[in-house]
Amino acid sequence: MAGIGRRSSGGTERPQALTASVTDRFTHLAPSPDWDGTAGSGFSTVPADPERLTAKPSLRIIVPPNQHFTSQLLVGVIGFANANGTLVGGLDRVRFHFEGSVTDIIEPSFYTLTRVDGSRYKCLGYWVTLDRPANLTGEAHLYAEGIPADAMMQSRVIGPYSFSLVEQLHDHELTVAPSQQPIEGSLYQSVGAALDYLRNQNAQNPHITIAEAMTEDLSVTVPGGPAHVGSGYCTITASAPVTFSRPAYTDDPTSLFRTKYNRLHFKGANITFDMHNVSEVWTETSVEGEHWLDGCRFINSGGRADLWRKGLRPVSHLIRGYPWFTDCYFEGVSNPTVRAQLVRGCVAKDIYGDFSNDPQAAIYNSVTSLDATIDWLRDAPAMTVIYSGGEADATLELSGSNDAKTRTFTAEWGGQSSSFVVGDSEDRYLLSLAPDYDATIAGEGYTVADVATWLNSLPGWNATVLDNSRRASAFSLPNLKGTGFSPTNVKDITLELVTCFDVHGDFFQQIFLSENCVVAFNTATEMICQNIFVGSQLSPPLDFSIIGNAFANVISEERYGRVDQLATQFLRQPFGHLMYAHNTMPAQRIYLRTDLGFDPDSYCIVANNYHPGILWFGPSDSDLRIADNSIDQDQTMPEGAIGGFAAGTGLTKVQSFFSGNFLPAGELVSYPARPVFAYDANGAKRSDPDAIGAFAIPTD
Repeated sequence: MAGIGRRSSGGTERPQALTASVTDRFTHLAPSPDWDGTAGSGFSTVPADPERLTAKPSLRIIVPPNQHFTSQLLVGVIGFANANGTLVGGLDRVRFHFEGSVTDIIEPSFYTLTRVDGSRYKCLGYWVTLDRPANLTGEAHLYAEGIPADAMMQSRVIGPYSFSLVEQLHDHELTVAPSQQPIEGSLYQSVGAALDYLRNQNAQNPHITIAEAMTEDLSVTVPGGPAHVGSGYCTITASAPVTFSRPAYTDDPTSLFRTKYNRLHFKGANITFDMHNVSEVWTETSVEGEHWLDGCRFINSGGRADLWRKGLRPVSHLIRGYPWFTDCYFEGVSNPTVRAQLVRGCVAKDIYGDFSNDPQAAIYNSVTSLDATIDWLRDAPAMTVIYSGGEADATLELSGSNDAKTRTFTAEWGGQSSSFVVGDSEDRYLLSLAPDYDATIAGEGYTVADVATWLNSLPGWNATVLDNSRRASAFSLPNLKGTGFSPTNVKDITLELVTCFDVHGDFFQQIFLSENCVVAFNTATEMICQNIFVGSQLSPPLDFSIIGNAFANVISEERYGRVDQLATQFLRQPFGHLMYAHNTMPAQRIYLRTDLGFDPDSYCIVANNYHPGILWFGPSDSDLRIADNSIDQDQTMPEGAIGGFAAGTGLTKVQSFFSGNFLPAGELVSYPARPVFAYDANGAKRSDPDAIGAFAIPTD
């Protein structure tokens, strides 16, 4: 993994395909004798999560549920809790409840996994091996209970998570081979045809093997009737390279992949989704069952700058619903892991938008270049306008926000005026492609050329198109970030208009998720974005753990990506039990925005982080514990801070953060502090004292 600087060791088995020798390393748990094969039958009392009255641990499952297994399955959770300013021992234990059987895992441990790029990572978790009793099958429920060391806190219970204990792993085995003749119930020429068969058979945990290289459009046919979901996944693997794509854009409604089959498990690096002409992979919300994307690839063959209808993509996610992502690869796409239940071990390159907003858990991911300013948040010269007529004055005005549904141009000269409406809708775009479309007559336009045609129809006005590739709803003047502008003089003066898409980027952003979030042990380089943005306009963040992340931001002086204008921010809401600890971000400050509503409780900590600066905006709040952080030599510790130091810069305190080596150097080694978490992002046990930030002082 780029940026780690230390090689991980251990096996490469996946949790969903374990050998007995691997699972034997962890505590075993089988259903109680009361379990009769019916979910919930083993419990005399079903575990329940108490209503939140005070702080709870953050606790999330890190292996997708709804799996079938014949013998054993390793399942893990990750969790944190603050105990008087430290996370060391803050989570006293995790108690697993499996159909009436109970076991306590006192300490977290590591399990080694392999990403799609071949790099390995030691995944921290509280692990347990689920066992199937001999001669008994059925559906079983698992709960995990995070028990805090602080007696004033509440426990958190997550679940139920369903697992099916079976004698035969898959109830159907199908092969897809486009060059061969179909055999009913065995061999099909497309994945779509195989799914149609499985849907009609009410399949519960089938397996499809794609045996030949192929390209398929999963959106060709949307079958009638209700969507199907099994108790397990329909696992789709490929022994040859497979690409799911669409040949061309037609319209937005037919641009999605919609199979009417929920709980699909696409598995393996031979499977690629090319999103160039695909808006999203659909999950039916009328039935339960989220998709699991596992080790597969998502690309945009048109690149990060790929325009959709001359603008941004119509939806801000790749997978509809609340998917599971494990060890996937993303390149050239936007907003790859929005609203995911799990984002674990993924690798991303050349993306824009948010890497993940509202993930329930985002752990051990690696990003190279999250940046919208290269292709989207930039001023692209689009048109020049001048009025050379006989009137003494002339102005041009544009109303509306950037890329709004409709925006109105108003031209005025002397006592005359004319208006022209542009918009971002698909209807306008499709109409503009029709041979008889006339934007002037319709009074509405879509393209830069439409606006120029309208202006050139006015007496004394002249407009010249410089770039017609981007839609007119993105029009602006330079330096305005795509917004509208007031009446601007064009009398005998050439005015240049640009197009700009105001795309904001964050590695992590809270929008809807209000409680129980883990963002831990992620690395990223070449970032022009806000790294962490917590403080939804909708709900307060409660029990958020942001631990052990290391991000390198580009030292940019570009107008819309200046490093001094981007910050990790906490704002807008009362915060309950925010744990922000052991993060290394040498080129981005933290803003504590009490001026915009940030109101931490006494369980919130900002501890053992390295940022160039930590700043209060508005009055300080003594409820927030700010302890043992490192800031740069030209900065001042924030009011209320305890310990820590101001010295050096990112060039001296880490080995080479621009290239992704975040290991401590210089002053981080010279001025260690007591750690607030026992392990670093590499899985190394921290000494006491140890380096501030995401990584421990190397011992080898």
